[in-house]
Amino acid sequence: MNGKGVSDTSPGRQRIQWLVAVGMAVLAWVIFGRLGHSFWHRVGYGFDLEWMEGGMLVHVDRLRNGQGLYVPPSADFVPYIYPPLYPWILSVLGEPSYFSGRLLSILGTLAAMGASVAALRQERISWPFALAPALLYASCYDDSGAFFDLVRSDALALGLAAWSMVLVRRGVGVAPLWGGVLLTLAFMAKHNYAALGVPMAIWLWVFYGRKQAFRYVAVCAGSALAWVGWMQWQTEGLFLTYLLEVPSVHPLVQQRFWPGSELEVYRAMPVFVWASLGAAIPFFIFRFRFNKEALSYWCGLAFVTFALCALMRAHHGGFLNVLMPGFWMLALVTCMILGTLEKQAQSVLASLGLVGLLALHSQNALWAPDKYTPRPGDQAVGEELIARIRAIEGEVLMPHSPWYPALAGKKPSVPLIALWDIDHQKGPLRDGVQAFREAVTAQRWEAIITAGRPMRFGISKAYVLQERLRVSPRVLRTKSGWPVSPRVILGPKAID
Repeated sequence: MNGKGVSDTSPGRQRIQWLVAVGMAVLAWVIFGRLGHSFWHRVGYGFDLEWMEGGMLVHVDRLRNGQGLYVPPSADFVPYIYPPLYPWILSVLGEPSYFSGRLLSILGTLAAMGASVAALRQERISWPFALAPALLYASCYDDSGAFFDLVRSDALALGLAAWSMVLVRRGVGVAPLWGGVLLTLAFMAKHNYAALGVPMAIWLWVFYGRKQAFRYVAVCAGSALAWVGWMQWQTEGLFLTYLLEVPSVHPLVQQRFWPGSELEVYRAMPVFVWASLGAAIPFFIFRFRFNKEALSYWCGLAFVTFALCALMRAHHGGFLNVLMPGFWMLALVTCMILGTLEKQAQSVLASLGLVGLLALHSQNALWAPDKYTPRPGDQAVGEELIARIRAIEGEVLMPHSPWYPALAGKKPSVPLIALWDIDHQKGPLRDGVQAFREAVTAQRWEAIITAGRPMRFGISKAYVLQERLRVSPRVLRTKSGWPVSPRVILGPKAID
């Protein structure tokens, strides 16, 4: 008999287990089916789903052509303020393409979900509760602004960091060292993940001794510092200028640091937040046992993760994608609390309650199937636009869609967001914007195609409206992040 008076082999228990299995299967089909629908209809789309995707392909193209990324700003290229692992991998996989970039991000998302399952099974949490965080994280696709499958580094970095956390948690042997390697790779994709190494190292020191902690730091921090030093030498110091000095002068939005980001993460899964808070009460009333190693490890990582999310969201321009680690961690922690309670209480009814919580959560968490998928006609209109660009003699600048000229066989454009990043007062590379202004003044481009919004950098003085593209504003518009689409063609202004 278990703690609730129900025999482990009783027909009643078996029926409950069957109901749990069926319920979890149905919920997995609903949630993963919705996510798979979005992935399927987006992965092969040949144009920007988000306005920074094209700029990432420009990075890949430069690597394929043997050009550097962290170079002085010019009218041809300004890099993103991210580390280079993601475009490095894509450059090895082949020619720049939206398909390969999105596929890599989908694999990163699947890796992150798999790591959440492995993390809970490692804590001896039962299968229903171990599978739940993967479902919860998948349901956060809408909350993240649909960034799970974009040509961006977010999903890859999270997948690497998630498995790093799983391996370091094992504590003994070489597993933490391999975790350090994965954390270094995550750092090479998004450098903010380096902060996770601090609670990991402290936890190893406390529970597994100084020697193991030093080994971990030597592998993780040693490899990261060696790589940064090499990158600094290769780029003549510009690598850290772009990664650290440029964003250091960007303004912060206090309301998004607190309480904005915290509320956004909470609203992604309020049912589970309140359920896990309620589940913590029996630990104090009935004095249930808890694993001090697990509690210390995941609490430390959760604190750092949520702090990083708040800081990145507060950064000027920080979008919902920066909350992805927070969604992943909250899904993991809440399900770990609920699963630990189920293990202590030894009640199969808790698993049935989990199914009810997931069903209640999914009612409000799922997004419309076609919310983030390309509209009918987008692909055809995009191909017509590329043909139009190809027919223009000379160079074409498309700062909102920098990869489109390359699709037409021309030079890709400098990404507008990269220009914005360096064009801040007291910024270390602000003078680099002058090269772009001079190219505009000299009317270097035969045509400039923009989203129709007012343009800086002297464009309005050197170029004049030539044509408005006669398509619906919603056609060819980005589906994630900032909604933009090519709207107007500007031509050189006649010089007196």
